[in-house]
Amino acid sequence: MAALRFFTVYGPGQRPDLAIHKFVARIEAGKPVPVFGDGETGRDYTYVDDIVAGILGALDYDFSLTAGAPF
Repeated sequence: MAALRFFTVYGPGQRPDLAIHKFVARIEAGKPVPVFGDGETGRDYTYVDDIVAGILGALDYDFSLTAGAPF
């Protein structure tokens, strides 16, 4: 069995209320992107095509190669 969790996925058809959509709209409009806190925190974003590739890879994974160990 494989468990997959997706965080901060972006791509076509994305809801306009999500952060990445707002960031891009502000950048394209020449407006600053708001920064909260001290600006030291980072965040990663994953493009939807990469999520699909990961799902397909998980579906094709051969668990017999792990000899019973999960990792």
